[in-house]
Amino acid sequence: MTKAARSSDALLALTVLTLAYLIAYCDRVIVMILVGQFKRDLGFTDSQIALLIGFSFAVFYAVACLPLGRLADRVNRRNLIMAGIVSWSAATAACGLFTEFTGLFIARVCVGVGEACLLPAALSMLADLFGPRTRSKAIAMFICGAPLGSGLAYLLGGSLLHRVETGAISPLMTFTEFPWQSIFAVLGLLGLLIAAALMLVDEPRRQFDARAANDRVEGQSLIGLLRGNGALIVGIVLGPSIISMAFYALLSWGPTMMVRRFDWTAQDIALWFTPLGVASGLAGPWIGALTGSFLVRTWKRSDGLMLGAVCLAIAACPLALTAVTITNAGMAVVLMFTATSILIAAQTLPQIAIQYVIPGDSRGQFTAMFVFGTNVIGFGLGPSIVAALTDHVFHEGGNLHISLAIVCISAVTIGALVTLTRLSAYRLQAAMLAPEQRN
Repeated sequence: MTKAARSSDALLALTVLTLAYLIAYCDRVIVMILVGQFKRDLGFTDSQIALLIGFSFAVFYAVACLPLGRLADRVNRRNLIMAGIVSWSAATAACGLFTEFTGLFIARVCVGVGEACLLPAALSMLADLFGPRTRSKAIAMFICGAPLGSGLAYLLGGSLLHRVETGAISPLMTFTEFPWQSIFAVLGLLGLLIAAALMLVDEPRRQFDARAANDRVEGQSLIGLLRGNGALIVGIVLGPSIISMAFYALLSWGPTMMVRRFDWTAQDIALWFTPLGVASGLAGPWIGALTGSFLVRTWKRSDGLMLGAVCLAIAACPLALTAVTITNAGMAVVLMFTATSILIAAQTLPQIAIQYVIPGDSRGQFTAMFVFGTNVIGFGLGPSIVAALTDHVFHEGGNLHISLAIVCISAVTIGALVTLTRLSAYRLQAAMLAPEQRN
């Protein structure tokens, strides 16, 4: 195969995988946009909604990611991703069939389990498709799918929902009791189209570009990875996972905060959150990739990727604090998305770092551990702690912004300290790589 053909195949795979991540994230985020509809039509409390947003998806997604990450290191990754897309798309469509909490909870669990295969398998594929000099850019492009999916969710939950509610798109209401249920059917269909497109992508040959036999990382089992690599895992997984609580708190409760503080409608959310979500989605991963590359190549820091993640998270903190306390609605939403863009950058860098310093036969499992941490701690605990503070400490929905401020400041401070104290383990692992494989 010629170099041009290999490049074309790599770009096709990157495009389809990015679209898969986009639709996966849209399926994940859409319930956050429909908080008002759940409360109005189904009478759910903030704590029940937090369970649908966080626990039902994140915990089962994260737990399933561990065995699926190991599977991604052993089987055909393209086929694994296709099976995952079909299963989570069916579960997403099923979310539109239920009007009671239990049914929606189970459907969200199934969405989480289906999506669990995507990140470990997709990032492992991209690491094999792109060389060391282009790998970080390819991963940054792929990660753009997540916030772009959030933007699509805001569009569907705002503009499209409004058109369905007003009867402008009446066929979508044929088999549903409430207008918002049809949104889940649309998302399920989009997922199946992506699964079909993935058939055009070939499974790449695995590249073992790190020293697979080194003493620091063992690729045999999850226990093998944990044994002797505790400091590396704490720095590359636990610290960023704690930081991610700030991102997921803003992502989950940002729209509701704007409704409660400024009386915004679903149309207002769609008008502002869609373009700003797209902008932050395009900027965040590239900010992360460029910051990490600058620290590695210009400052000659072998730990530049992880140090960059910490610096970016700290930079986002005052922006987030201002966003949730300022009294001007326009400035609040702009600052909120500026903060989330920088937090996306901070979350991008550890994922890139894993693909550089972990051997090819263990990347799926290490990525799975990262996903496990960010979802259980970040997505699972972040929104739930915000809801718990609002319901049980402040006892007033109007104080949601104070809960957000507390979670953001605490998460970034603790997560940054945890990561910084384990940078030496990352430097040691990076030093074991062959020179040509370094970022």
